[in-house]
Amino acid sequence: MTRFSIHTLVIAVTVTAATWTGSAQNPAPAAPAQFPPLGTGISTEEARTLQTAVDDLASKIATLKKQYRSSPMIDRIADVEVYLDAVRRPLKYDERLYAGRGSTPVSYARQTLATGNERATQLAAGNTTPVAIFSYRSDPNDLIGRGVSSTITVAGSQISPLVESGTHHVTFSLSPGFAGLQFGAPSFGALAPGFYDNTLRSPVASGLPGSPMLDVVIGSRGCNKASGRMLILESVISGNTVQRFHAVFEQHCEYASPALVGDFWYDSGGSTSVPPAPPLPQAVTPPSTFLSLTGDAGSFVLNGASRNFTTSTAAFKAGAGQFGVGQVDISADAGVGPWTLRMGGANFQLIQPGTYTTQRSSSATVAGLSISGEGRACNASTGTLTVIEAVYNADAVLRFHATFTETCTDGGTPTSVRGEVYIVADPWRFSASAGHEPLLPFCTAARCPSASVGNTTWRRTAGS
Repeated sequence: MTRFSIHTLVIAVTVTAATWTGSAQNPAPAAPAQFPPLGTGISTEEARTLQTAVDDLASKIATLKKQYRSSPMIDRIADVEVYLDAVRRPLKYDERLYAGRGSTPVSYARQTLATGNERATQLAAGNTTPVAIFSYRSDPNDLIGRGVSSTITVAGSQISPLVESGTHHVTFSLSPGFAGLQFGAPSFGALAPGFYDNTLRSPVASGLPGSPMLDVVIGSRGCNKASGRMLILESVISGNTVQRFHAVFEQHCEYASPALVGDFWYDSGGSTSVPPAPPLPQAVTPPSTFLSLTGDAGSFVLNGASRNFTTSTAAFKAGAGQFGVGQVDISADAGVGPWTLRMGGANFQLIQPGTYTTQRSSSATVAGLSISGEGRACNASTGTLTVIEAVYNADAVLRFHATFTETCTDGGTPTSVRGEVYIVADPWRFSASAGHEPLLPFCTAARCPSASVGNTTWRRTAGS
């Protein structure tokens, strides 16, 4: 996705104590930084080749303006001019050419002009206005959708599709300021139809460039990190132009259980007949995610009481290796503040299956275990931790199962909190309690009782 940043020049002035005299003068203010930076950063021959391509696209646009003298085609011609000016202006004023991630100024400029040429060719043939339809719904605690269900249809200049040449990421920006969706295949491959599991918002930043990419933004709300899965039903791309694209997806912002699910359709020819979409593959049978805690009588953390959470009653979050340390943080929040289980391996390594003697914080030789909630936690503690299963994907926890005991040792009679945690986030499973329906994309038995992709058939079953 092309991202624009506003760089603020911060001038730090250090004032050193000195004796002022009548001859002292204030220094002249520094000249403002040039923006965009001068110098295209390309050779004379490259500039000459690009200028020829710019002139060719400018000629096509001039012809289109003579062909179409009224809206809505005038607006679409103006859209093509955006691609032209992205290269023409830097060449004319000797300004720095933009280069997308994994690209060079020349290759990105060629890609930009090629996209403009393809759109100009479409307009010359009288193609209709492109259309995008984005339907989504979300759990109340999802940071992006905030419990909202909506279907948005946009057309023409309100849609900006882009295929990044260096990564093959397919990006759709829906305006004004409404949404952005970015899809990417593993290892920067071409995005072909199929099911992609364990997606990440930024595979490279997470250290797993071989993972597929999914990043959905609504309004000004985006995730710092996200996991999910997606089913690409159609991906028809010619050169740098997206002709048709259809995907259903499930995104979990900040690795939390609340979901944003969506159905996205784009057609450059203007079709609003969205083909039926199958649901995402069903999770295997339970176990379901849960956290259970029981405190001794007199325990400062949980005085003789119990707390039990499932995905029907609480929003879960499960992350690993946060802030560069081998720490697993699991929390469950039922709306009155989270209960958090923090575990770390000895020598700050991610904890693996096994049985450990613990203290409140991990050290070079001892594993760490800390339980906190409702404003209470041990200042010092000992304990035991038995990890039965631990599966990670970068800093996301896919599966984690453990039993534990933490005993406060910070004064008075030692008291303990015992419990068990089971995280199943590959994908998240939901308990069958009343009031919570697992969020799956927009398929009903009447609309699409079954559908196939490749050699796999997914069927929506009762209660799924």
